[in-house]
Amino acid sequence: MKTVTEKLEEIEGLTERGVEYWRARDVMIVLGYDTWQRFDEAIQRAMAAFDATGEQSSHHFSGASKERETGKGPEGKDYFLSRPACYVIAMNGDPRKPEIAEAQRYFAIQTRQMEQIHRRLADEKRVALRDRVTENTRKLGEAAKGAGVTR
Repeated sequence: MKTVTEKLEEIEGLTERGVEYWRARDVMIVLGYDTWQRFDEAIQRAMAAFDATGEQSSHHFSGASKERETGKGPEGKDYFLSRPACYVIAMNGDPRKPEIAEAQRYFAIQTRQMEQIHRRLADEKRVALRDRVTENTRKLGEAAKGAGVTR
């Protein structure tokens, strides 16, 4: 049986510029919602979370409509979602749904891993800078000594 993340990867789309996106109505099914109304409530909470932090939700939730399977016009409201939008929707979803609980667990683990990677990169950058300062201080001391500078 496929995980929620595997299912999300299957429905991922790419723009012509290679930017990933998901259609909200497809994500709704993967996250275990039966009705658009209930899922749209999670979307609205997620949009409010973006707006509350000063980040424009419109950068992550782009309006769209979905064609009916019969080809007779639009099915209704839909969104193109960014990866962060999917993340925040899952975090604002109903954790009693096994799919939401799984997504929340996955995103929590991914967030922690990214924090550790960023911390390790910052540590490596700090060590490299310290080594560079040490080397430049040594070279400066040698140059000063060569020029006859004494304490």
